[in-house]
Amino acid sequence: MNNGKLANITPFSADGVEITIAGDVVHFGGVISMRNPSDTVTPFLRKIHDAVVASAMKSITVNITKLRFMNSSSIRSLVDWVEWIRAEPEAKRYVLQFLMNPNVTWQTTTLSAIQVLGGDSVVVRAGT
Repeated sequence: MNNGKLANITPFSADGVEITIAGDVVHFGGVISMRNPSDTVTPFLRKIHDAVVASAMKSITVNITKLRFMNSSSIRSLVDWVEWIRAEPEAKRYVLQFLMNPNVTWQTTTLSAIQVLGGDSVVVRAGT
């Protein structure tokens, strides 16, 4: 259960991307092509991370099946997320479960690399 901490996070919407939370699923939609996602997207993902840790959740799903494109600067935000998890004491770590569209090449290649980086903290599977 997320104890409502995730429910208190206001959805993110800017420059063609929308990130919403429903239960224990973070939904990405649209396109992330902003020049400095570290000013907007990264702090939003940090809020989610902090809420997951505070709630003692053991996993959260990140659905990117409706994300059409993500530039390399934005991919860094996902890498940061994985690094935050790995920096937590083992008892507070959780698993990022990515749902991706296997027919979208950038999703497959990006998440393969993130899965290698994340080790046990990252699971990637095909979504619908």
